[in-house]
Amino acid sequence: MPNPARSLTCTRAAAWTEAHHIRAWIRGGDTNLDNLCLLRAHHHRTFEKAEWSVAMIDGVPEWT
Repeated sequence: MPNPARSLTCTRAAAWTEAHHIRAWIRGGDTNLDNLCLLRAHHHRTFEKAEWSVAMIDGVPEWT
C-alpha cells in the first residue's frame, strides 16, 4: 500500500477527500484545523491498517 505522502501531488478535487484526525478523535483529538488533514477516501480507510503516521509541522502534514 503506497504511503499517502506520495499522493501530495494528487489532482483530485477536495470533494474526493475526507478529513482525517491527526490525533484520533476517539483518543481525545480535537476536531479543528490544527488536528485535521485531508486524505483521499481510500487512504483514509486504510490509514491505521497500513501503519502510517502523520504529524502537523508548521501547519503542513508530514507523513511517515
